[in-house]
Amino acid sequence: ENDLNVRVMAASILLNHINWNTEGASAAALVSRIDPILRKPEVTPLMQVWWASHFSHWHFINGRYAEATEVMTEARAIAERYGLEHHLFDIDHQEAAALINKGEHATAKARLDVMERRLSPAQRMLWPYYLHLRSILDQRLGNRKSALDTAERALAMVRELDIPSLQMPHFLARLAWARAAVGDRQGANEALDEAI
Repeated sequence: ENDLNVRVMAASILLNHINWNTEGASAAALVSRIDPILRKPEVTPLMQVWWASHFSHWHFINGRYAEATEVMTEARAIAERYGLEHHLFDIDHQEAAALINKGEHATAKARLDVMERRLSPAQRMLWPYYLHLRSILDQRLGNRKSALDTAERALAMVRELDIPSLQMPHFLARLAWARAAVGDRQGANEALDEAI
């Protein structure tokens, strides 16, 4: 039983690495190897939810937004059934990102509103990720000034926190897009240069 959970944990860590650091060619083989293990009753709900967050992100970065949403819907049901409320942010984040990219902006806004209500000021590591998504949605909805303000706020928080440097370019690129949308080409280029 422990061996299965350790294998799922290791696979989750590896898939996260593949998602962030590689072209992703080896992910499909990993997913096919871990899928039968996940169906075994010995795999804990926590490991199922943890795997789902990385599995959903793999679908997301490959443009399979419907699949990403489906994975997170299943993960949400598990998290709610077993009292894993602390993992709802990751689920909500992945689902909102997929909704935004599918163009389902009203549903994405509702999901982001729920996320904001759940976030406490003490959860400082989560706020930049929430603000990143909010900025994307604001820009898609044509709220350019709000998108820029929110992107700047997210980046300011990231600079104060111990966010992994690998993720910093995402916040800088978001700021660049927001600056470009308001016509600040120089500011956009500066953010992109820092991201690079």
